[in-house]
Amino acid sequence: MPEDVDEKQLQECVSIKYRLPSTRPRDALLAAMSSRLERNATDERMRERKTLKPDHLEELDGLEWHQNNMEDAAMDAVRFIASLTAVDGAVVLTDKLRLIGFGGEVRVSSGTDTIYDAADAEGTEVTAVPFTGYGTRHRSAFRFVEAMNPAVAFILSQDGGIKAATIVDENVVMWSYFEIGYQTGLS
Repeated sequence: MPEDVDEKQLQECVSIKYRLPSTRPRDALLAAMSSRLERNATDERMRERKTLKPDHLEELDGLEWHQNNMEDAAMDAVRFIASLTAVDGAVVLTDKLRLIGFGGEVRVSSGTDTIYDAADAEGTEVTAVPFTGYGTRHRSAFRFVEAMNPAVAFILSQDGGIKAATIVDENVVMWSYFEIGYQTGLS
């Protein structure tokens, strides 16, 4: 959902049991990305030199140490968000990874009768699927993205599968399979 989320609209769509406003995930990710870029730029500059002094290598080692610490902090933030999924209900984040809360229950009770299963990354090649063919978790996610457009819902199944849903050309589109890092989420 957008960073400038309409709080009134959100409250109409989702009842958040545990409010936990935090920018920790975003801050950790930005710090990790920044430290990686700084280290890469320094490494590239040093590769262009004909000779390196010991203090140049120490600087690079220090930047690598800092980068590793920042990436560890980012992974801790990811693990923290993942741990919130152990509580029944949705974890609600903005598109800038600002945590709003967890234990969310979607209140929207009506919506489309049909969702579309995407066959391509853009969601333009789709197959119509009846809305009722899915369980409560999926239907809640579909209703949420429809009511809070623009929004994205990630649906994590107990079997480990991951799906994503959003609005594409005014249709609720779901991606049943997609890659996360080096692993593929399968439904």
